[in-house]
Amino acid sequence: MNTTLRKEIIWFAICLILILLVYYFNIGSLNIFAESFLDINVHDTYFVVPSFQFLILLTLFVFFDVYLIRSFFYRFKNVIVNYISLTINLFMIVALSYLISFVFSNAVFDSTTIYPPLSADNVVTDENIFGRFFYVPVVLQVCLVSIQTILAFKTGVLIQNKKYESSLHK
Repeated sequence: MNTTLRKEIIWFAICLILILLVYYFNIGSLNIFAESFLDINVHDTYFVVPSFQFLILLTLFVFFDVYLIRSFFYRFKNVIVNYISLTINLFMIVALSYLISFVFSNAVFDSTTIYPPLSADNVVTDENIFGRFFYVPVVLQVCLVSIQTILAFKTGVLIQNKKYESSLHK
C-alpha cells in the first residue's frame, strides 16, 4: 500500500476517534441513532437539537479544520488531502447555507412591522440576536467559497503539472 494513502487512512481514523470521544463526552452515549437530544440555551431561547445533527456538524468541523490545516501545511502539494479538503469544504458550504436560511427565517430586522393587531399603534421592533447574527454566516460562506476556489485551482494546476511531467518521461 502506498505510504501516502496509509498516512491518510491513519489521519482519517484519528479524526473519527476524536469525533466519537467528543460526542461521547457531550451526549454521554455512543448510540448515534438513539432518541437523545442536545439542549442549547441562548439567553431566553431554548433550542433542542437531535444528537445526530450535532454529530454531523461536529464531523464537518473536525474534518474541515484538520484537512484545511493539512492543505496549507503541505502548500496544496498533496492531491489526496486536497480532494478531501474540497469535499469537506463543499459540505461546509451546504451546512452554512442551511444555517443562513435558519437565521434569516428567525431574524427580526429594524424595519419589521409585526401584525396583528392592525388597530394598535405601530410598534417599533428591536432587532433581535438573529438580526445581528445574520451577517456572520454570510461572511463565513464567502470565505469558504474563496478557499474552495483557491483549493480547486491549486489542485487543478498540480494535476495538470503531474500529467505534463509524466508525458515528458515516456
